[in-house]
Amino acid sequence: MEAFVLGYHKNSPTEIWGFLSVASDALSETYENDESLMAAFPSIEIIRREYRDAGQHQITLWAGDERSLRILLEDKAIQQSAATLALRVMRKRATIYSKFHCKQLADLAITQNG
Repeated sequence: MEAFVLGYHKNSPTEIWGFLSVASDALSETYENDESLMAAFPSIEIIRREYRDAGQHQITLWAGDERSLRILLEDKAIQQSAATLALRVMRKRATIYSKFHCKQLADLAITQNG
């Protein structure tokens, strides 16, 4: 399961997009439903998939540009719900993909936002 993904638009490599998987039950403590979430973040997309590696309370929030992604990532409720989901996955089991994770980027993100 991808917790956080960044990419760039093929025709505009300097423009990024990204998505973040979060625990919807944790997020609902601040945003009761999709409507209140979309009111706070009108430029994102809420994606629900059948694949739920972290359990039943999992949604993906997709942002098509850097500004939308920054606004999303700066929100404390979004941060908390992403952390909740990530902890659930880590408690579930170890993964062979951990060697592909960027520890330095994670440390930098925590240092700058902690």
